[in-house]
Amino acid sequence: MNKLRLSILGLHPEPRFEEDKSHKDKKAGHQAALPNQERLWQWSPDGPTDGPLSVALRSRRMKRMTERLAGVPQTQDEACQDDPETLLLARFAAMDRGHSTAAFALQADLSVDAGLRVALAEHPDIVAVSQVTPVHLQAGTDNAVLMGPRYLHVEREEWAALQADLNQWLQADGISLFSAASGRHYLGYTATALERVGTVDLPPLGCALNRHVGQLLAGDELRPFRRWLTELQMWLYSHPVNAERAKKARPEINSLWVWGRSPWPKPQSTEASQSTWFSADDLMSSDNRPMIYTDSAVLAGALHSHDASDANNPVVILSASFQPHINELVARGVSPSCPVHVIWSEPLWCYLEGDLAGWYASLDAIDQFLKQRQPARTHAAAQARDLEIDNGVGLVWQRRHWLTTLYRRLFRSE
Repeated sequence: MNKLRLSILGLHPEPRFEEDKSHKDKKAGHQAALPNQERLWQWSPDGPTDGPLSVALRSRRMKRMTERLAGVPQTQDEACQDDPETLLLARFAAMDRGHSTAAFALQADLSVDAGLRVALAEHPDIVAVSQVTPVHLQAGTDNAVLMGPRYLHVEREEWAALQADLNQWLQADGISLFSAASGRHYLGYTATALERVGTVDLPPLGCALNRHVGQLLAGDELRPFRRWLTELQMWLYSHPVNAERAKKARPEINSLWVWGRSPWPKPQSTEASQSTWFSADDLMSSDNRPMIYTDSAVLAGALHSHDASDANNPVVILSASFQPHINELVARGVSPSCPVHVIWSEPLWCYLEGDLAGWYASLDAIDQFLKQRQPARTHAAAQARDLEIDNGVGLVWQRRHWLTTLYRRLFRSE
């Protein structure tokens, strides 16, 4: 069985090292964490699960990566060191935070979504694109906390009704709202729209989740966007979808978060995206070509933007969901035993939104994916030996020396 490499953002989101805890608390101006408070976000090592991932985590030691990583760019704001898209681009695509993300995600969606290609073709005057998601601004005494899509749980029917009306309202500003089959959403701007709302977007979504957003909306360069956003929020307040949600005591969609502004992809890029990225021929053309399986459209789009003819560039398979499925690899001609680098960001997104149940479910799904790679008769301990595990940023789980393992077993037997 070939080895499988796992880079799981949010695998261990809370600091374990004492100096990390004290530094984090001091920097954030918080009091020291209560004893064992961080144990809430520790999956499996002390739990009952017996899958390959949990077995590997229990049997290995966690330590900092020794090599220098670009996981958190040195120039990145102290207030935002955990945006998944920024972290992924820095670590795996060697791109700093100056790169826009919307075009990368859009290209990834265009590669598999014919309906989206048709919709975009009807708007030839679009010159820029942003990512957008419905959010809830939870008002406080002097600020508002941004609650994301996992908190809202917007149903497809709700979004379809809201999108249809919202597109009519946006037309006057030269803006169009598009939804991909993946569930990701985009705003397309004409040149007139950029004069109306400005050329600067909000910070990345990961920088805003569960944070006070007043400071993120400040600044003269965002003034036209703030004016437009205020009008949008007033429009959303009176929409029937929100009235119905309020009747059911569900949080209202009272704003949108817009980020990742990018120039509109060139025509040749859009045409190229209509071809299949992940054909069996590409996957099997070279036994030595690295292969990546990820849930991040931004990372997939960024990696695909590299020279595809370069044998050193990885072949990228973008998952259609937030959970890995072995069938997605098999359907593309990939043998379950092939070496694959799984790069998964969903656990960190769940952590940023405070979705503990979703965080556990995501890691359970990864564990189940690992089980499916090998015959059912293969023991989890044997499966665990084939794993290389890190958290995508600065921590790695390494095998213990055999003497340490023997020592632990002797003491456990007493």
